[in-house]
Amino acid sequence: MRRQHAKKAMALLLFGGMFAVLGVSNPDLLAYQQTVLTVVAQERQSASDAMLTSILQSIAIPGSSMGKSEHAPSVLTVLTDRTRRSNYVMFSVYTTEFDYCESQNAIRTAGRSLGIAGKFYTLDKGECRNEHNG
Repeated sequence: MRRQHAKKAMALLLFGGMFAVLGVSNPDLLAYQQTVLTVVAQERQSASDAMLTSILQSIAIPGSSMGKSEHAPSVLTVLTDRTRRSNYVMFSVYTTEFDYCESQNAIRTAGRSLGIAGKFYTLDKGECRNEHNG
């Protein structure tokens, strides 16, 4: 009887430890930005994102002091602003809205990534569909 309780306690400890490790290693939005969005911003500089970035750079931000150096918006900040994190404690799902698809009815495409154990896995690249990739 004691042996059976010891096995159950060991299994609970093992699963509890695994859940704790996954919870602590669940990557945050800053890690997503540095790991995934930086690469995406370099690969996917669309005309709409570039135009939006230039508009944001030309707008004077009220309340910013002359002594502070504010970072000008970039494609990376635009993509970060378009990202939503769904946090499930042990893992997170990140959804980022990308540029417009010109040839289709879709206003924007959405890419999705899974963040777990400090790593990111692409679930959907959010590419515009065409006749070749259906």
